Amino acid sequence: MQEKEIVEDTPMVLILMNKGPGLSTVREAYQDEGFLPGFSDSLDDAINRMRFTPFAALLLHSHFEGDSLESNSFHIFIKKMAMIRRRNIHYTLIGPEFQTLYDLQALSNSANLVVNDNELSNFRIILKKSLHESQKLFGPLAESMVSQGRITSSIWLDIKIKAEQKMKSAVLKDLLEVKG
Repeated sequence: MQEKEIVEDTPMVLILMNKGPGLSTVREAYQDEGFLPGFSDSLDDAINRMRFTPFAALLLHSHFEGDSLESNSFHIFIKKMAMIRRRNIHYTLIGPEFQTLYDLQALSNSANLVVNDNELSNFRIILKKSLHESQKLFGPLAESMVSQGRITSSIWLDIKIKAEQKMKSAVLKDLLEVKG
């Protein structure tokens, strides 16, 4: 029973990326941010999983099962998703055609973050920055929607709470070092 509660409280990320060194870098970065990674072998399976699992984050490599993002069935599914659900998901696109952290390119692709393949070695830092910026942008909206009863929870509120807990822990550690 306790194990089930822990998994339900852990934000999940669905990673759609071909196997290789970049995949382990991406998985580890999400784990460091407190996400439970999930994987899918096909776009159809990923779409089916999206219908029944409340993922807090999604990552799609532009060449996962195809050569074009425009014809990618998963990307099309995400673009058509209801905004009340979509705003509560951090969507990352990776590929050779993207300029890392280019917000306009992310916006034009209905994503929160775009990353060039050549920058995957820095993905941990890039993800951390993007999650923080997205929380600042969407956090107030999420707080308002929760207070109005339109949604029950949000990844952006969870990230804010975790950041506050880390800050309190750091302050407490500093206080204990001063006294000790």
